[in-house]
Amino acid sequence: MSLRKHSIWIVSATVFFLSVILRYTFIGFLQPGQSVPVINGIIHFTLVFNNGAGFGLLKGYRILLIFFSVAALAAIAYYWKKIPDSYNTMIPIGLITGGILGNLLERISLGHVVDYIDFRFWPVFNIADSAISIGVIWLIIYLWGK
Repeated sequence: MSLRKHSIWIVSATVFFLSVILRYTFIGFLQPGQSVPVINGIIHFTLVFNNGAGFGLLKGYRILLIFFSVAALAAIAYYWKKIPDSYNTMIPIGLITGGILGNLLERISLGHVVDYIDFRFWPVFNIADSAISIGVIWLIIYLWGK
């Protein structure tokens, strides 16, 4: 397996463990709904328990979201050997995989996802949501340019 193929696992594990560490950190320091300004009026840390998908979508559809997460991971595993061996595919797929795994663990173990990044003008989100979004955008831009 090439270094590029290994990068998917390195990125995925990094996102997953960062997601877990930050979840415990924010649950330990904030009460649900509590908000602490990082840059007042611009970015806050706000603890929210989200029973929907990224950015507050599909609230209350926990089982469906678990199914979609498992299906996405199964699709990545199925197409694994067909994925081009490029950092421009491996890193974004690692971001997506790590983000899915982080949110999936929370959704199964807690019944919700822990969100904490609050830009005040956007729904509160977490690192896993960010990783998924960045990975998808990166892949779209890369594949569009091919």
